[in-house]
Amino acid sequence: MGLTAFEPSQAPIVASWAESAEQTRQWCSRDDVSADVVAGWSMAPDVVAYTFTEHDETVGYGELWLDADEGEVELARLIVAPAHRGRGLGRRLVSALTAEARNHYPAVFMRVHPDNAPALRCYTGAGFTHVPQELADEWNGAQPVPYVWLRAMDRQVRLERVTPENYEAALALSVRPDQEDLVEPVVKSLAEAYVFGEHAWPRLIYDGDRLVGFLMAFLDIQWAPDRDPDDVRSGLWRLNIAADAQASGYGRFAVEAVCAEIRARGGTRAYVTWEPRAGGPERFYLKLGFRPTGEQSGGQTVGVLDLAQV
Repeated sequence: MGLTAFEPSQAPIVASWAESAEQTRQWCSRDDVSADVVAGWSMAPDVVAYTFTEHDETVGYGELWLDADEGEVELARLIVAPAHRGRGLGRRLVSALTAEARNHYPAVFMRVHPDNAPALRCYTGAGFTHVPQELADEWNGAQPVPYVWLRAMDRQVRLERVTPENYEAALALSVRPDQEDLVEPVVKSLAEAYVFGEHAWPRLIYDGDRLVGFLMAFLDIQWAPDRDPDDVRSGLWRLNIAADAQASGYGRFAVEAVCAEIRARGGTRAYVTWEPRAGGPERFYLKLGFRPTGEQSGGQTVGVLDLAQV
């Protein structure tokens, strides 16, 4: 899976992915698009076009627009094949293109059609944030529609262990008031990590020097030992994102970090539970690929993610 240089022979496939005039407008600001048009895009100066492949199948397309004068790159004309939408491929395409863009220039931008809400959710989840409104207004001055302009965050997001130096900051971390019934406070998680030290994996989430969240994984726990002692599971136990740091991609980063740890230990599935109420995190986990197992744990919905699919 990954980026490969676009070949003009792939243009008919890519051109077929926009299934309506509205989708075409949101994709490339045209009412219709032909294979010749798509092939011609890659011939333009300072445009580098890529396809995204999975299991030797072309499933995505996107471009880098290089601006040497400004020292920046714009991601443009991103699209995923219809049969592969809703699986997180858009987010992976954005991440791969962003990494490639930074091989050229550090500043990476993209514009989103104002009616394309799914794309906006995808891009912000992949680490893009809105540019200041006055800058967006300036850039939209000569545009056919008032695009939503985004910039890739200059992040240094990482996990850190809880230590004597940072535990007080961890204890002070809090979610929004309306979320306090959805997740236990950090202090309880740290107590549980002490009691269940063999299975708990607590970590703090930092962006640069700023503490933005806390996560705790459970690793190789007997799920229901009285019923099935061989049912051993790993997954996300707790996720607390600071109230002032939400909707910035940190939750997604946390889930992906836990999945990476489970994979490194030989696991093939990740589990999570959530409160099944309105305003809860169900939509967040479903977007990441978790699917309900049909079980409940402590009144919460149990979800599972097949790590072979992500």
